[in-house]
Amino acid sequence: MYDVIVAGAGPAGSTCARLCAKQGLRTLLLDKDRFPRSKTCAGAVSEQALMYLDFPLPHWVIERECFGARLSLG
Repeated sequence: MYDVIVAGAGPAGSTCARLCAKQGLRTLLLDKDRFPRSKTCAGAVSEQALMYLDFPLPHWVIERECFGARLSLG
């Protein structure tokens, strides 16, 4: 029996599941794919997003650092 079942182990789902588990809730995280995936998100994590993590990213997660970007639509 679980208190919380999270469907989708992408960035949002895994964060939700982790926070629930840290609060002592019995948590089940489900995803349709097998892990590890070759790329678990769009391939970029902003510095602002990293501020919300309460743990350091393992060095093997970072493929390369980018200190600037220009986005264009259309």
